[in-house]
Amino acid sequence: MKKIFKTIRNIITLRPIRKALVYKIKEIKNDVKYKNTPKWDGDVKEKSVLICEPHFCHGECLPGWAKYWQDLGYNVDIITRYSNYIENPFCNYKDMPRIFAGSLRMLKKWLSDRRVNEYEYIFISTTVLWDPEVSEKHFLEYLGFTPKCKNGCMFIDHAPNLFFDKYSEQTLVAQKRIFALSNLSYIPQLNPHYFGENTKRDFKNPDKTTFVAVGRMGARNYGCLMDAVRKLKSENHDFVIKIIGSGCIQIPNDLTNNIIHLGRLNYSDMYSEIEKSDFIIAGLDPFNDDHHQYLVGCTTGNLQLSFGFCKPMIINELFGNHYELNKSAIFYHDNEIYQALKSAICMSNKEYKQMLTAIDKLSTSTYERSLNNLKSATESDHKTGKKTNMALMCKTYIKNLPALKILKDSIDKHNINKIPFYIVAPKSDIAKIQQTIITGREDYTIKIFDEELLIEQSLGNGWLDQQVAKLRFYKLNLCDFYLVLDSDSYFIRDFYVSDFMYDKDTPYIVCHEGKSGTLLNTKFGNTSAMYEKEEFIRKFFNRDGKHYRFLTSPFMFSSAVCRELDKKYGAKWCIKLCSCEAAWHGEMMLSMDEQFMPCELFFECMVYPKKLKVWRKLKISTKDIAKLYIGIGMQDKLLKEHKYENV
Repeated sequence: MKKIFKTIRNIITLRPIRKALVYKIKEIKNDVKYKNTPKWDGDVKEKSVLICEPHFCHGECLPGWAKYWQDLGYNVDIITRYSNYIENPFCNYKDMPRIFAGSLRMLKKWLSDRRVNEYEYIFISTTVLWDPEVSEKHFLEYLGFTPKCKNGCMFIDHAPNLFFDKYSEQTLVAQKRIFALSNLSYIPQLNPHYFGENTKRDFKNPDKTTFVAVGRMGARNYGCLMDAVRKLKSENHDFVIKIIGSGCIQIPNDLTNNIIHLGRLNYSDMYSEIEKSDFIIAGLDPFNDDHHQYLVGCTTGNLQLSFGFCKPMIINELFGNHYELNKSAIFYHDNEIYQALKSAICMSNKEYKQMLTAIDKLSTSTYERSLNNLKSATESDHKTGKKTNMALMCKTYIKNLPALKILKDSIDKHNINKIPFYIVAPKSDIAKIQQTIITGREDYTIKIFDEELLIEQSLGNGWLDQQVAKLRFYKLNLCDFYLVLDSDSYFIRDFYVSDFMYDKDTPYIVCHEGKSGTLLNTKFGNTSAMYEKEEFIRKFFNRDGKHYRFLTSPFMFSSAVCRELDKKYGAKWCIKLCSCEAAWHGEMMLSMDEQFMPCELFFECMVYPKKLKVWRKLKISTKDIAKLYIGIGMQDKLLKEHKYENV
């Protein structure tokens, strides 16, 4: 009911349109106001990374991201929002990266520029926007495309507890392309706690113990401070608490000498205050539901500050234990912060120095773990743009274009390891196919080849020619193994190289007796002579033993096997003799004693209308099929529909 009311309200009041106009006007004003800030010009140095920070208030993380990439030997460019640039988070940074500032609209324009292709990586340091202008939205959804570069995008999720499942980030983890600030079991850590060169003391302030508390007023519990500060003051302790953050806080008149609200500071002033302090007060409340996110994925910025400036935290024990700070912070129970503050004030320099040593050790181990995670990602074979030992291959014609587009869309969605996709088609069809299905935003290799490169001379039958092309695809020297796909099939779940390759040298090959399939196909009206063809080819190779089926499509082909078959017999001669390319490949493979792992069908195939009708009557859904199969084939010669659940 609420959704219906909201929709009606928006239609009547034109609220979305008014909101978009207000946002547009605000953007134009900012562009005019900050017209002198440096703008990205497309000049890309060799071995460079582009860091994109689309969030308006994550600027404090930028020095940390830049440091990691520079330590791996990359040049760093940064594009970010005006607010992050103006507050200058790099004020203490020596090896300055190039920084460019713009609006969200400008960031989108820059990332769509073809010149970003020259970057080794694009590092998107906030995956999901929390922006008053666009509400909550995945940054790629806002862009409407995935930026292209040599080795693909990497991402930072600041709140995996909220977004990991919502935006299916398991895919990015499998590709080693996403990180979190916390050290979690299900996503690698990349914690940005380098803020440039800063002064680090190994002793407390000799005159007055100084605390800093950083955080927006509404987001931190500073109420428990008042009673604790009043009690400490009555005991004549000499200390001051400086609160940094936007918003308002009511400080009683009798505590104004001990609690000072500095408001929101630029980074230079904030860093200076932290350098002069002795301790950082985290202000996390175990009774505040909003703060529980810091126990399940989110990381408090105070942890980065503690690591970066080597300052012990005053933190509730629940959060302190979660971050494993037992030797590098002072804990307190519930919101009883008084005793923790008193312990900090009364701490000797020897105890303080021991705590700093523990922080430095934890900070160093976190940095090394993070750097190794990033290095591992750059060396991974699973990231975008890396060639695999296998490819996807489809022989098609212009008449198959509607079905081919469905196949291509499914590859866009589910091709986790970014396996290259190669299409073979008649020369006259290539331009139309390319124009229809290739967007230019694919984050995997996709190319279309002229069938004459493989067929050379037609057998006078398109069905026979396509089988020759499949067997002779090895001639393009693109891969060692390839999955032969029909254009009337499509993927229904995420797939990986490991679905088709046991290891880098051993493919999974469809090889089974097919007893139940043979029985059912007969009942569903299958009058094909395929069984007899397979038996003929088995006898051609003089193989004794059981009858094996190497169907149904898709099936894995070995370039080495196809090359030997073509060399010894001629692929064209084989297909002309008996038209069953999968059986030729399978029996040749057995005769060569090539290593492979047998498997059942990769796809469930709807070969006849009766079978499709029965399965739908049984209410077998795509989700049900996806539990056992990677995709679905829809025999376009006999079925009118291209998708299984298109009813």
